[in-house]
Amino acid sequence: MSKKIIFSLFLLMITMNVNAKEKLMDLLTIWEGPYQNTSIYKFADWSEGVACYVLAPKMVQNSITLNGLVYEANNVGSISCVKVTNGQAQPPRPNK
Repeated sequence: MSKKIIFSLFLLMITMNVNAKEKLMDLLTIWEGPYQNTSIYKFADWSEGVACYVLAPKMVQNSITLNGLVYEANNVGSISCVKVTNGQAQPPRPNK
């Protein structure tokens, strides 16, 4: 996984005012998106039995202002979450 992607997701969480005490979802996998320079990220919240799919650009332009980090607008982005059923809401077991 690219360090740029992880860093971009980290910055996205900061701009969404994610409290450090809140539990973060697990990133399960990344696919190429349907548009140029986009990716689809699959996250899971095991305690709630929810899987979320996020369509996002691979790179987001930003600038630093007196008020902090500001992201430029883009036309790509969506999130869809579904309830996972039939015992699928378990974290993956580590390989032995």
